[in-house]
Amino acid sequence: MPAIPNEPVPDQATLQRPALAPWQHTIFLVGVLVLWALYGGLRSRLSTDAIPLVVRYISSVVMQSLLVGSTIAGIYSRRNFFVTVLGRPNARRLIKDLLQGIGIFLTGLVVLACVRFALKPTVLHGTYRRDVVQHLLPQSGLELAFWIAVGIAAGTGEELVFRGYLQMQITKWLGNVPAAILLCALLFGCMHFYQGAEGIILTSSLGVLYGACAWRMGHLRGVMIAHSLEDITAGLVNYLRH
Repeated sequence: MPAIPNEPVPDQATLQRPALAPWQHTIFLVGVLVLWALYGGLRSRLSTDAIPLVVRYISSVVMQSLLVGSTIAGIYSRRNFFVTVLGRPNARRLIKDLLQGIGIFLTGLVVLACVRFALKPTVLHGTYRRDVVQHLLPQSGLELAFWIAVGIAAGTGEELVFRGYLQMQITKWLGNVPAAILLCALLFGCMHFYQGAEGIILTSSLGVLYGACAWRMGHLRGVMIAHSLEDITAGLVNYLRH
């Protein structure tokens, strides 16, 4: 299994900093995410064959952008937030970030395989809605190009919201990093409600990995790359099969 990149863990002063945003903003954002998850689950049960995949992909990028914008809008100090989660621009660390992202991505594949194996003897095995997921994946070159845009938008936007804003905010509330990682991972998994119970567990497992890596490294660059690779690879594999 590839090793998780080893960089200094943020010190305890991180836990003692003021909250990122008003608690009302955080509750509102969580409510929006829950409604989005319920909508996704409902939509997966409706016939949407008439909607071209490219249109769905564009709408997904727009929704991701609105989600990120709504998140950033409530933060007290936006500049400090971005410096904390992304670090200052530095072209020399690009290769290191890419290697870290690939390492986390490969570790995620191992985690998914282990969780699938653990779920085999349970009633949750087989609840993954593969047909729904398959229906969303690209089959043409044009669809693949837009899917890559979706993967990058989701990889950067969702990590900014879940492992950036929410994980940091909940850590400041609870003073407990593992609890914050777990809660954010569960919410992240529930956002994939349309994939069924097994899909929620698999995605939550990735959320735990991403959350732990983000905390361990002190930034989101590696997990953003890993998350984007995870989404893009799923679409690329489906495209090559066709």
